[in-house]
Amino acid sequence: MLNTVQAGDCVLGFFDFRYQIVSKLIGKAENTGFADKMWGSNSWSSIIFISKPREISIPASEVVPYLCSTYRGATRIGEQRIEKIVKNFGSIQAFCQKFFSGPDETTRQWT
Repeated sequence: MLNTVQAGDCVLGFFDFRYQIVSKLIGKAENTGFADKMWGSNSWSSIIFISKPREISIPASEVVPYLCSTYRGATRIGEQRIEKIVKNFGSIQAFCQKFFSGPDETTRQWT
């Protein structure tokens, strides 16, 4: 998955059937030495760096069929879903702005 994500991508935290954290990817690395020291093995050597997460509370049902209703582990959104988002909203950024900016941040731009 690490090779498919890029700086600026939207990163969502999902648990309890809700999208609860939103952030942006600012960097990534593959580092087995770090994984060995951190986890005691190198099986989790992919590292992402994100901007300060912001709490949100969006039920999964509000963004279906654009996003999944449940996840297991780190997951990239599939190409068919991305194509549908771009077709209906013009861009991933516009989709994120609509669903994840929050009512008190309506002027916040997802850049």
